[in-house]
Amino acid sequence: MLDTSLLVLAIGMSALAFVLESKNGRRLAFRIGASLYALGIFECGLF
Repeated sequence: MLDTSLLVLAIGMSALAFVLESKNGRRLAFRIGASLYALGIFECGLF
């Protein structure tokens, strides 16, 4: 259940990267989304 929520959050953060206007904000949103995705995949592999 946690892995699904992390993957959904990763999709949301990655989509937010296209809406933000500042370059630093887009980069931060994309990096957070990628980190959440990696964490979700890692957690899915554990259980």
